[in-house]
Amino acid sequence: MSRLPMLEAQLVAAAARQRPRARARARGPRRIAIGLVAVAAAAAALLLFVPRREQVPATPPVKGVPAATLVLSHALTTAPKPPRAPYGRVRHEALPAVAAGIEARTPYPPGMRDHFDWAARPADPSAMSSINFRADVQALVEYRAYCLWLKYWLRGADMAGAASVIADIPSWPTRRQTDAYELRVQGAIQTAVRSGDAAPVRREVELNCRGV
Repeated sequence: MSRLPMLEAQLVAAAARQRPRARARARGPRRIAIGLVAVAAAAAALLLFVPRREQVPATPPVKGVPAATLVLSHALTTAPKPPRAPYGRVRHEALPAVAAGIEARTPYPPGMRDHFDWAARPADPSAMSSINFRADVQALVEYRAYCLWLKYWLRGADMAGAASVIADIPSWPTRRQTDAYELRVQGAIQTAVRSGDAAPVRREVELNCRGV
């Protein structure tokens, strides 16, 4: 037997020995893929038995003027007027707290608050822009709330609710008027709000509510 056929036979035998190993190696990735599919299927099956978390519905936003705000406004129509100077003097350092107490009893439109800087008022009682008496604090709070209600009415979010509060405002403690001119202005605003005429209300806001 020549060396060539013997070498050929050896190569064939070696190839035969290597083929099973190659097949074994080739089956490895397939086994892994099959295993991953089985794990995924098991996880999906388990999810079927996991109780779903109930979704809590979001709290709906308040639409329009709340009933509590209307009650607060109407309560002011029968509240007494604050005593005038020299009674009810307020120290400068107590201004923010006194104002906060009055604001808590004053109705404001939904989503709107007064951000007046009470602490920035001059501490010297003799200064022209200083605020020294509780009646003056309440008058400013109620006037600025009046301006906010006019602005809210102009937005048209809840014109009926705003009109209900605006109708009360001339009877709020510091908004009660005896001056003929002021009574005429108040009457014109009330008429405009009742009739839905925005022009006089807008003019009032532009002239007298710019800083609010």
